[in-house]
Amino acid sequence: MGNLCFVDGRFCHQNSLGGALHHRASYLLNITPIDSRQVAELQLYLEPGSSSQAVYLLADQRVAIDIAFQELEPYRQGPFVAARPPGIHPEMSAGQSTFHGEAWLGGRQRQLSCLARGEDLVLSIEGFGELYVLAEGTVSRRSLPSTVAPDPDLLLEVALGPALLLPLATRGIFGLHASAVLGDKGVIAFAGVSGAGKSTLASSAAREGFWPLIGDDLLPWTLGASGVTGFLSYPQLKRLDLAPGSTKTSVAGPLQALYVLESVEATRDARVEIHSLPPRLGALAMVRHTVSSTLFDKSRLERLLDSAGTACQRVPIRRLVVPRKFDFLPRAWEAVARDLE
Repeated sequence: MGNLCFVDGRFCHQNSLGGALHHRASYLLNITPIDSRQVAELQLYLEPGSSSQAVYLLADQRVAIDIAFQELEPYRQGPFVAARPPGIHPEMSAGQSTFHGEAWLGGRQRQLSCLARGEDLVLSIEGFGELYVLAEGTVSRRSLPSTVAPDPDLLLEVALGPALLLPLATRGIFGLHASAVLGDKGVIAFAGVSGAGKSTLASSAAREGFWPLIGDDLLPWTLGASGVTGFLSYPQLKRLDLAPGSTKTSVAGPLQALYVLESVEATRDARVEIHSLPPRLGALAMVRHTVSSTLFDKSRLERLLDSAGTACQRVPIRRLVVPRKFDFLPRAWEAVARDLE
């Protein structure tokens, strides 16, 4: 891919050849209801020919899916009679490879490869078949002769993962691998690698009535004229059991802060620490924790890099160090509350 340089708040592609301690938010946040009449429509054909089609409102987009997932019922807008899926383009097999290897899907590691031809992509997923993602937002699945019907969990994970996140990326909406709570001035996100404790941190804060939980795995965000917006209307890849005081609603709010969680051993001298990240490292953290970004073609990647380079100058991005012991969770919430004052 070449080298990435960060200059004047932007990533440039260089070709390799040349709060008080016991603060409780009031939640009188100015959030924006989503107007479904003003958003475009994406179409996902995961079972072409299915008669149970519905339209859902996800990340400020109307999404027509030809499978009526029970998990998506809170986001359902109404029925939809889909047009016939587009034909498969044979020339896609001659595209440029963006990824070939293993990925965790449907509860286990699976072989996955991705080819790009412009902004059109074709994904080959073990146990699923081929997924054709067209730039305009139409996705069509083709079962391979040796492919058995995928289990429902795999279907849902692909639908909410690459099948939807790749079309959203063409519209400047990116999925951050993060848990999120709703603070008094916006969305507070906790990004991190799997096992870092981001879900534990956010859900425990919600259970104690500190902040309402809005997601524990995926937070779509976009860059706009008014700043960085986080969408509170996207179902989670994990099965989310919202804690008391939590919220699941079709609204969007400003991203108040992003904390990159780092889990350390709970030694005698261990403590909760918060460190500011310079813009370059903050932007790299946003890119690193973007779901499905390893599949991006050149255009999607450049769009992500530009958005992250600007977003890191508008939103504080911190490194949050938390010892791996439940006793430190309240100290982490209180440290974040103080940091946000």
